[in-house]
Amino acid sequence: MSLIYRSSKDSISLLSDQLLKKGVIVLKNFFNKDDISELRKAADQALIKFKKNNGIVHKNSIFINNAFTYDEKFLEIVSNEYICQIIEESIGERITLSNSSLANVTFIDGISTGGINGGSWHTDSRYVQKGRVRLNHGFSYLVILCIDNFKGLKSSTKYVNGSHLDLEKPERIIDESKYDIKTIDGIAGDVFILDSGIWHKAGEPTNESRWGLVSYYSPWYFKPYYQFSEMFSYEQIQKFTDRQINLMHMTSKPPINQFHRMNTFISPSEFKKGLVKPK
Repeated sequence: MSLIYRSSKDSISLLSDQLLKKGVIVLKNFFNKDDISELRKAADQALIKFKKNNGIVHKNSIFINNAFTYDEKFLEIVSNEYICQIIEESIGERITLSNSSLANVTFIDGISTGGINGGSWHTDSRYVQKGRVRLNHGFSYLVILCIDNFKGLKSSTKYVNGSHLDLEKPERIIDESKYDIKTIDGIAGDVFILDSGIWHKAGEPTNESRWGLVSYYSPWYFKPYYQFSEMFSYEQIQKFTDRQINLMHMTSKPPINQFHRMNTFISPSEFKKGLVKPK
């Protein structure tokens, strides 16, 4: 894919500063029209494969976890080096992928459901002190790639401006007139990075398609949602970049016991060296 490439360390540091301060940044036109056209086709094909695997879709939304197992184009997106560097600069040390979902809040021919996943106000951070106090901002991040236009659609994600600095847990239903509500109004190719502690909710579904790729990044010591290492073949992993190996938690698995290793995590080359080729 022909990514609009950016590599300035200064710009990464500046964007990280803005992200920590504001809780959200936008990378406009990050992917070009050809990239997006390929991704939209890949999303439609992923849905077909998902259904063939008996994946459940609802009348008002589609959520396909681990879309990169259907098409490696999505793996390229979640491991995009520029985006990962911004997040790593913000979190520190080695980042990993907790989850990635191909999402579309739209009316389709699915099973009936009472609500939309993420349709009420929430955060994607974690809470302590009897579940009342959120971890501080800058702990983990959401990256939303607009594969379709989000601008002007009711299904666009909403968020409360500045709420990443509020450590309280939001109510599922809030009086929106009392808050500075913003809407993710993006065009296909835009990328939004949000602090996972920001208050947000999915919009209302429409008859229009609104494909987006939503990926959740966290520190290496944070538990992933899935056993990513079991999703790929020996041959696929051998082709992975160092970034992809690290993102998939393959180098930060806890050791089996105290005689296995002492290191907290290992290098990608060490991980590959230890892989056993199936007979």
